[in-house]
Amino acid sequence: MGLSVVEKTVDRHRDKINVTSHADEGTAFVLRFPVL
Repeated sequence: MGLSVVEKTVDRHRDKINVTSHADEGTAFVLRFPVL
């Protein structure tokens, strides 16, 4: 999925995306969804 699709889905569910990035180490995306 493209990140824009993921962002829209997360926004609709009122959840969170955390992004961390470090030079020469890469980028991590953490998606948090509530337990149903």
